[in-house]
Amino acid sequence: MGQQTDLCRGGPVQRKSLNQMSQPEIDAFVAAVKAVSNDPANRWGEYAKLHAEVYQGVHVNPKFLPWHRIFVRKMEQFLQEKNPSVTIPYWDWAQYSQNPENDPIFTDRIAGGDGNPGNNDCISNGQFADLKVDYTHEQNSNARCIKRRMTKKDANGLVWTSSDTIDNMLNSASFKDFAESIEQGSHGIIHNCIGSEFAGHASPNDPIFYLHHGFIDKIWYDWQKRNP
Repeated sequence: MGQQTDLCRGGPVQRKSLNQMSQPEIDAFVAAVKAVSNDPANRWGEYAKLHAEVYQGVHVNPKFLPWHRIFVRKMEQFLQEKNPSVTIPYWDWAQYSQNPENDPIFTDRIAGGDGNPGNNDCISNGQFADLKVDYTHEQNSNARCIKRRMTKKDANGLVWTSSDTIDNMLNSASFKDFAESIEQGSHGIIHNCIGSEFAGHASPNDPIFYLHHGFIDKIWYDWQKRNP
């Protein structure tokens, strides 16, 4: 991915908050995701596999933010090949941090809710319940589905990130402090609280991954504006 030079193809894009999108805009995004997933090129599965293969090299180090910015942008370009009007929305998980189960993203009209522990944690509702999944990083699992096992706290007892926590991160004086706080804090907490495969190396199987990292990227952009 480091040799790609077309990331700005078509000029700058403006991403919307998921909660500010109309249903037709959401449906267009969903259709583009399914088109990429069903395409014989299999970029959806290949990107989940890529993330798993390079995981150790792009996490818990300074590469985390820039690598994932490029990763999300490349997937966005694949979606735009299917529909040029589509951008990846960002998911502001802080808005519903006190009651994440009430977040609109987990409704039928968007990404669906929790997985079924009795069926390999596969989700059964939402617009991605039938998404084509070709890759899993889990051993001893033949299930090909979007998998979640949601909790309000991660294994360390940390809860979903609030807007106050984001404000504190934005006040970080150095890139090192900011990058470490967002990756090891908010970023990891959301992955772990959604759980199952979303807490693992193949988390890009779930479209929520790109919306989650879209918000991580927005927070970084906000920090960059404060620290030119």
